[in-house]
Amino acid sequence: MWFNRIQVIQIKIQIFFFLLDINLKTSFAFSNRAIFVKANVQPGENVLITGIGGGVALTILNFVSSIGANAYVTSSDDSKIKKAIEQLGAKGGVNYKEGLISLDPIYSNRLISPNIKVSISFQMNGQKS
Repeated sequence: MWFNRIQVIQIKIQIFFFLLDINLKTSFAFSNRAIFVKANVQPGENVLITGIGGGVALTILNFVSSIGANAYVTSSDDSKIKKAIEQLGAKGGVNYKEGLISLDPIYSNRLISPNIKVSISFQMNGQKS
């Protein structure tokens, strides 16, 4: 059976939304498990989210901010850090390409940069491993 051009476009749109739905469900499930099951993040705790540009990292940031925990982010892109702070509720951010980040377990997991000095309770990796 041959499909006309409109039918092909409709099929591609259906496939796109099916894959988008699967991606969102996976992102929410992973983020929920990481925050509430594994780390048991509580209001007021400090969470470091690395790689803030990705979907999982953004979902984690939304969850962490919504429960009242303090989210700190890292990225190599200053615009992503700025958006995370100004629009998504992050408390601060560091560009790791500038070499201004030190997460040292000897000093009780302190995130140290010229403008941020906090103890990190949990680190959530938003990057692909």
